[in-house]
Amino acid sequence: MIFDEVFFNELAILSDFLKAWSTSLMFAAGRIFGFFIIFPMFLSLKVGRSLLFGVSIALGLPLAGPLYAEYGEMIEAAGRFELVYLVHEAIVGLVVGLVFAVPFWMVAMAGVMIDVQRGATQSTGTDDALHDQKT
Repeated sequence: MIFDEVFFNELAILSDFLKAWSTSLMFAAGRIFGFFIIFPMFLSLKVGRSLLFGVSIALGLPLAGPLYAEYGEMIEAAGRFELVYLVHEAIVGLVVGLVFAVPFWMVAMAGVMIDVQRGATQSTGTDDALHDQKT
């Protein structure tokens, strides 16, 4: 026989290892992806979600090894709760992104308020009746 029982046992071990390692990669990338979703720099660039997910996987790749070394047995035993843990990591990333995004939003709002006070937005108004500028 070409394939014997030892081959299939080694294949099962490799499959379990790859599943646990890819799950730890998704855990590492989930938090980064949650951060990328809400951070203003990525919102203003109109970057696609698939590109953000690819970048978050690339940034999570160095973290996947230590994460697997620390929590490998827990990840392998997670079973059906993997999705819950992934959503948890994404929510943590959203909260971290929100904390980092609030100062940017405050500065942007201060700029809008200054523009309104000095009348910079008044020239963009149009007269609805005549479809013409108000100036």
